[in-house]
Amino acid sequence: MDRVDNGQVQYLGDSLPDARSARTPGARHASDTLPRAATALPPAGALVTPTAPPSPARTIFEILEQGKTWDRGVAAVDAALGHTYAAATNDRTEAYYGPESIAPPMLHVRLMRDLLFDVMEDPALGLDMLKLLHGEHDVTIHRPLRPGDLVHMRGRLSHVEQKSKGLVVEALLIGFVEGTAAIEARTLFFIRDQMVGEPGRGKRAPGPDQSAPDRPADRVLEWTVDADQSHRYGEASLDRNPIHIDPAVAQQAGLPDVILQGLCTMAMTGAGLIQHQLHGQAARLRRLSVRWTRPVFNGSKLATHVWQVSDTELRFTVLNADGQPVISHGVAELR
Repeated sequence: MDRVDNGQVQYLGDSLPDARSARTPGARHASDTLPRAATALPPAGALVTPTAPPSPARTIFEILEQGKTWDRGVAAVDAALGHTYAAATNDRTEAYYGPESIAPPMLHVRLMRDLLFDVMEDPALGLDMLKLLHGEHDVTIHRPLRPGDLVHMRGRLSHVEQKSKGLVVEALLIGFVEGTAAIEARTLFFIRDQMVGEPGRGKRAPGPDQSAPDRPADRVLEWTVDADQSHRYGEASLDRNPIHIDPAVAQQAGLPDVILQGLCTMAMTGAGLIQHQLHGQAARLRRLSVRWTRPVFNGSKLATHVWQVSDTELRFTVLNADGQPVISHGVAELR
């Protein structure tokens, strides 16, 4: 999911600017015309109760410490919705059809779309939506979703870190089926230039190294993005940001044409791994994690470089035709 701001591509879906209103300098408001009696002094000798000053707004770090959650209610997994999503990502896996079918692993993106925007647009967090970049997405599939499942979707703020050039915000989105977590998606945003604390605040120890091995790939999967890919994915995922479907908007941003949704690139990469590494056994995919590095255009020719680091783990990088990575630090964990 991507966004444009002042001619710059941002990795975010069709998000909206912060809609909170601001008082226009110099404008007259209803409060300006209140009668003076509204602020008259109390009669002499009357008991006056001091008015406490308004409490300062909590910082996002305080909100994190006190806990912040969201609840989006229940969504049903529908077979037809799964088929539409698979078609929009060129995923022809047979496991999504028939009486024992499962849903595509990335269908959670469609189910959790509104939950994701609940997090990003929560006024309590005060995130600057015009400078927000979608940097990473990491989903763990505890058990595949199946048609007929009722998924209770909840989210929580899981990490905040102040860097010298902006704010890192991470949310954990969880889909429960019959009271048990079936899907956990960790998604990370970077808000450029947003400073709410001293640089280094919230810094955590580095996680496991997910970089590709320093050796030639064990396998290279070449694939092509269709000319209408971003349009089809926009309908299937509801990610209809104009930068994905309107060439005029893309050109105003300095791009030659519309760009593909980042989560579509992730889904298509995962589909290729399922087809060629897992021989169509989609239920074996336990985790898929990526970091986006460059935009992808409709019609692009891409290559997924795959390393088998163990019986249950793949590392991958996706390169464009110029040999530049569009996805790095890719990990697929297998059952």
